[in-house]
Amino acid sequence: LFYSGGQIVDDGFEFFDRVIEWCRNYGMYVLLDMHGAPGYQNPGDHCDNVDSNANQPRDTVKFWDGDNVQLTSSIWRHIALR
Repeated sequence: LFYSGGQIVDDGFEFFDRVIEWCRNYGMYVLLDMHGAPGYQNPGDHCDNVDSNANQPRDTVKFWDGDNVQLTSSIWRHIALR
């Protein structure tokens, strides 16, 4: 929804905008949770870890590898600046 051709794009963020506006109108707070961060932040399949299995091996967690931390930071920054 937010990544295309190696770039962060606004496609998909209209859903965030809509929910945030509804909550603002009704006096509700919004807590964003990047439950499936790039590279998987935990070994469970509930975070879209495609390498997960019954043993939940820690070596399937790739969040700290490559550019995943930087990408995650860039996504949060993009969201905050909207």
